[in-house]
Amino acid sequence: MSPSLFWPRLPGVPRVAEFAALTEGKNIGIYPTVFALPGWAEDEISIPDMTAAQIGDMMRRHRDEICHAALKCYEDGADGISTYN
Repeated sequence: MSPSLFWPRLPGVPRVAEFAALTEGKNIGIYPTVFALPGWAEDEISIPDMTAAQIGDMMRRHRDEICHAALKCYEDGADGISTYN
């Protein structure tokens, strides 16, 4: 099962704990979808106007948000992560 959010943005995480509880003791894996779209991207990104340091900071922030979302999913009972789309 791959729970996901209707309008996926980081750092949003689907309700993994609820799905894990529903499937406890059953032969069903929970693989929540973690989308790579940061919520701040549509507002902040203007690459031509950014310095290399700003782009690097933005990329690190994006990476950290994806890692945080994935770790939260595991903490809530996920068996793995889906990166669909």
